[in-house]
Amino acid sequence: MIKKAIKTLLLFNIIFYVKLSSAHNPPDYHFEGQTNYNAPYLFVSLGCTCWPAQALREHGLRDVAFPFDWLLTRNNEKFILCLNENFENFLNYSYFIRSPRTSIENTYYDFQFTHDWPFHDERDSQARYNEQLQFITAKYTRRINRFKNINDFQGKVFFIRCWQTDYNYKGKWGWNAKNTQDLNSALKKLFPNLNFTLVILSCTDPSISEIGDLPEIKEYKIANLTGENFIEYKSIFLDLIAEFEKQSSAKTT
Repeated sequence: MIKKAIKTLLLFNIIFYVKLSSAHNPPDYHFEGQTNYNAPYLFVSLGCTCWPAQALREHGLRDVAFPFDWLLTRNNEKFILCLNENFENFLNYSYFIRSPRTSIENTYYDFQFTHDWPFHDERDSQARYNEQLQFITAKYTRRINRFKNINDFQGKVFFIRCWQTDYNYKGKWGWNAKNTQDLNSALKKLFPNLNFTLVILSCTDPSISEIGDLPEIKEYKIANLTGENFIEYKSIFLDLIAEFEKQSSAKTT
């Protein structure tokens, strides 16, 4: 198992440096992929921005698309509500509006579909809007179903969620112990059979714990969610993988 862990870390570094040396490519918002249920671990972005998904992609850890990859879901209370309601109103058109800020918004969950309005001209029409809603429905139905099926994954799952990137946000926009515990409970409710760890990325002062001492949950401080090639994420992903490999090795000895 030790050799396996070393190989895993070496492979991760090779992927990282290949990507670092190549030209930066914009994210493919239409990429779907397929879940490998026999993989040893799986990383899943829970938002609240698109940066965790982009970081996973840059470091070769995003093989499949999930519903929160490219959304803005900064209202933590509404995000947790979505999970507790099993996505009940995620695609409820009665809560959808055309927003000048994000083009399409779900007002019930306070979600912004920032990458699902691909038009850059000024022309707007009900027909164009209806057509795009059909596209969104098909796309996110696939991704929601794929997300729910994570419960069948046999390995370890790391759910990654970043704290709101504006330092001044608090309350429903910021993280605290209650929000984090509520999110962890919502994930347990959705995935009762799953071996998972909730990972919180916090942009606050590195010397201050944002969520406190919660044994089941991993918290990392990160100064720049959007740095070039998402280099700050590398040590986080390596740490999570190394700890997983260590625990797996201990179980077999």
